[in-house]
Amino acid sequence: MWFHYTLPVTAGTEENDPVEKILKVTKGVITFLAIPHDVGANYMVKTRLYYHEHQIFPANPDEAACGCDFVEGGIEHLELDSAPYELKAKGYAPDTVHDHDVTILISIVPKEVAEPWQTIFLAQPRRIQWPI
Repeated sequence: MWFHYTLPVTAGTEENDPVEKILKVTKGVITFLAIPHDVGANYMVKTRLYYHEHQIFPANPDEAACGCDFVEGGIEHLELDSAPYELKAKGYAPDTVHDHDVTILISIVPKEVAEPWQTIFLAQPRRIQWPI
């Protein structure tokens, strides 16, 4: 199941008071997560995703996803196994002069589908080319 969300980040939003949005999802396993950054973001629009107040993307809690004209993310395996089945997106852009819309793409499948598929997929030698 694919989820597509937009997080509107107001220009000048500070890290200590980010824009927040609850992303309603479903029980299962996140198999793909991506945040495409437009050219105008220019590494100044920062995004973090949380599950039950634990930062899941990016995985290192001192950082935030940001970029310029590329997709940040990829193949994941994160089981969402306890309610509420929702993620929290937080965004901030202290040095921007324009508002930005951050796109968040998430694929969640049932655990019984995700585990066999990922075992087979991840075992295959491959070359990943962007965009997918």
